Amino acid sequence: TDSTGSLLEAKIVLVPLLEDGSLAINDGHRRPYLGEGRLGNGIRHLTRTVTGEGVVFVEPGSYRVFASHGPEYSRGETDVTVAAGDGVALELVLTHEVDTTGWINGDFHLHEEPSFDSGMKLKKRIETAVVEGLDLAVATDHDVITDYAPVLKELQLESRMASGIGVELSSLEMGHFIAFP
Repeated sequence: TDSTGSLLEAKIVLVPLLEDGSLAINDGHRRPYLGEGRLGNGIRHLTRTVTGEGVVFVEPGSYRVFASHGPEYSRGETDVTVAAGDGVALELVLTHEVDTTGWINGDFHLHEEPSFDSGMKLKKRIETAVVEGLDLAVATDHDVITDYAPVLKELQLESRMASGIGVELSSLEMGHFIAFP
């Protein structure tokens, strides 16, 4: 939630805690993340919520939970211990710290599955942009024109973020050029 109690889209990261309470961030303490590959910095689980609510299934243990909603907001953080078969309810409050009145927060160089150099699913790209608080996301896949608008509508997120259509043109002789209206 934000400081007014409204639900926020968020990125949630869990890092295991060692017995002394420190974060298990050193390479020797990492575990394989089964599903999408190995995550660094000790991250054991990473998830997103576009509704501000969600459930994450984890193995028993102690974790530090981080929640974020982009650079305009504070970061929520708490420690939690989960026993086998137990559930733990958390509410982290994020404070809007940067006044962006009159400005927009945008990313003008994003790739997803249509681009030859990205395996990220289109819906996941939209979710990652929304949970980071982007006001505008521009698709710039290599040599492919991608439109986020239909996916934003399908996910019912069109009121949360605007989108733009672009392309990253690739040439063997001259490198890459990004173009958008």
